[in-house]
This record gives sequence, C-alpha cells and structure tokens, in this order.
Amino acid sequence: MIAFVLIVTKPDTEEQILSKLSEHEEVIEAHFVTGEFDIIAKVRGKDIREISEFVSKKIRTWEGVQRTVTALSIKEIKGKSTY
Repeated sequence: MIAFVLIVTKPDTEEQILSKLSEHEEVIEAHFVTGEFDIIAKVRGKDIREISEFVSKKIRTWEGVQRTVTALSIKEIKGKSTY
C-alpha cells in the first residue's frame, strides 16, 4: 500500500526532517515543496495499520513536525510503485 504524507514543519527544520525520512525504508520519496505543506513523503506499508503506525509513532514524534495529513493511494495510473 502507498500513501502520501504531507508534513508541516517548524521554520528551518525541513532539512533535518528530510534527513530523518531518508533513514527509513518505508519512505520511497521525499520532497521539499512550496505551498501549504513543507514536505511530501511517499511511503509504503503492507497495510493501513503499518502506515498509520509509521506516521503516528515516528514522523509525528520528530522535533520540528507540526502537523501531518496522510492520503492513501487508491490507484496508480502511471508510475513504478508496486502494491
């Protein structure tokens, strides 16, 4: 299962959070972006529970993370991910 985790960070903590994301095998991609959110991470888990645990017990506990929104992928039209 694939999900996109949209992350709002405290100012000047983006690089620190991107670095932490890169240390986890659940993270397929992570991008520093413009707009309402600061980082978008594409994550993989075997099911919703595994993704939920990764977000709630890891990402949300990191210093600098203010808020997250998780969107589960229902269908991939073009890409290389395998579900």
